[in-house]
Amino acid sequence: MQPQIVQLANQLVRNVNDLNTYLQSNDLPQPSFNVDGPIELGTQSAPDVEAARISAIEATMELQDLLLGPTMLLRPIYNATSLQAIYKFDIASKVPIRGEISFTELALLCDNFYEPDLKRILRFAMCYHRTFREPRKGFVAHTAASRSIVEKAGIRDTLGVMFDEGWQSYARVCDELNQQASFALGSSFCRLAHRSSSDSRSDGEIQKPRDE
Repeated sequence: MQPQIVQLANQLVRNVNDLNTYLQSNDLPQPSFNVDGPIELGTQSAPDVEAARISAIEATMELQDLLLGPTMLLRPIYNATSLQAIYKFDIASKVPIRGEISFTELALLCDNFYEPDLKRILRFAMCYHRTFREPRKGFVAHTAASRSIVEKAGIRDTLGVMFDEGWQSYARVCDELNQQASFALGSSFCRLAHRSSSDSRSDGEIQKPRDE
């Protein structure tokens, strides 16, 4: 029997070949990080091909985890501050879809954003999120991911929900679980994060089961 990493690699090759055959036979663009790369691959209408795509992603993730090893898996997920800054300061809309802009000029357009911090933030996003690229030193250009922030309102809204609502509540979860013996109907960690006075525990309390 082949080792697990070899099985996963073979599974990945089979699924990618199936996906590639479908894309070529239907004259669909190949996946790419380039600014003109497709935002969606167009496989949703072909269930077998979509299943192969998902299987390839799953094999990739499992293979990566095995190659990283258990201690690396205990590290926190990548810092999302770069994406939060890109959303909050609307950085994507200030970069030309075609062409490039210097960090210096971009910092000015972002309300005199401190340029060294802007460089750190965008270079992190380039490495870990494939968002923006640096075609030559000191200049910024779009990738498919950053272009989608400009052109797709749904993607911008998703970032907004993530950072304006969800992300702020994550840090309160463990504190609240540790301190409270009961939960109020309608309460949420998002309300706690925003210190909402409507999150009252005076009515409708539900006691936590003791075995949880």
